[in-house]
This record gives sequence, C-alpha cells and structure tokens, in this order.
Amino acid sequence: MREPEKDAATSCSQLDVHATRAKANAGEVTLVDVRDADEYAAGHPAGARNLLLDRVPDALHELPTGPVTFTCRTGRRSQKAADIAVLAGRTDITNMTGGLEAWQAAGLPVDTAPAPEHQEPT
Repeated sequence: MREPEKDAATSCSQLDVHATRAKANAGEVTLVDVRDADEYAAGHPAGARNLLLDRVPDALHELPTGPVTFTCRTGRRSQKAADIAVLAGRTDITNMTGGLEAWQAAGLPVDTAPAPEHQEPT
C-alpha cells in the first residue's frame, strides 16, 4: 500500500483506490462520494456515503471528526471537495485518485443502493 502523496496546491493527500479501500475497511477513514444522487445510485464504492459537492461548504460540520476521503467518478469533483475542506482548516482530508473509474478498473466492490434521503456522512 502506497503512502498518501501531497497535492502541492492544497496540501491534500491523495490515496489510490487500494489504500482507500484498506483504510475504509479498517475504519480508519470515512469515504464520501460527492456525486449527485442519481450517479451515486448507479454505482459507488462499497461503503461510501453520499454528500453532494454543492453541499460540502455548508456541510463540513456534518463530516466526522476523523479522516475523510472524498471520491467521485474520476477524482476531479472530489478534489474540489477536498480543497474546500482543507481551506476550511481540516487537516485529515484525502482525495481518492481516479475516482469510481479507477475503483472499478481495480475490480473493487461497487454498491448500487440509492443514497438515503438526507444521508448524514457520520
């Protein structure tokens, strides 16, 4: 498992899909998918919670106090969410590189359950 790499622009660590899965399975990180509800329901990394990217700035207080890894389809929207969290002062934020596309390419489990209405990422 590779150690997280830092993004120079935001000081946000980047985790590959295998490190993300291992940390999520061990309870060391909360995985948060920032895509819209329809995208989330079509398939998301197993165990990921849903929090729309547009809600991230106002919902940072809803995130757990421990480490959080953001994901999306390719890693771009999740990087935006991570940047928002880091700029707000969070130091325990990572972005999953490659997003769901990399997760699926690695053959990792995907859930298709819809996000519960008003799902809280705790």
